[in-house]
Amino acid sequence: MGTTQNLITSITQWGRFRHDGQLNVRWKIISDFYINLQLYDNYDNKPPGKNAATFDFGVVFGLTYKFSQ
Repeated sequence: MGTTQNLITSITQWGRFRHDGQLNVRWKIISDFYINLQLYDNYDNKPPGKNAATFDFGVVFGLTYKFSQ
């Protein structure tokens, strides 16, 4: 399990800031198989484009097989 949170400010556009965040979780099912779940979000208080959304989020689901060495 891990998380990453980034807050980014702009030098050239005064007052603009962005946030990117992720939460990753991995469960071991059996010997070398895992279930992966990632939750993410993105925020931009001054997005490029006139009708662009300021907030986005989503879920990514996956299965992983780890080859043993």
